[in-house]
Amino acid sequence: TDGGKQGREVLDLFLEQFPEHLREQGTCFFLQSSLNSEAESSKKLCFFDLSFSVIARRKLFFEEIMVFKCFNQ
Repeated sequence: TDGGKQGREVLDLFLEQFPEHLREQGTCFFLQSSLNSEAESSKKLCFFDLSFSVIARRKLFFEEIMVFKCFNQ
């Protein structure tokens, strides 16, 4: 529930580190709030040359929750 002072610190750290732990045919799923810039996460995933898609969305009171699916190309 706390992403750090700017709201993305925990998410950014995760996005920077999980590719090192992803097996060759591995898949990673993570949840993200629309309050934390879907575009910024997409940019970081592209930087690590990962394929990804948003496989689910749910609108809540003041945000949208997304499920990302990421995998090696």
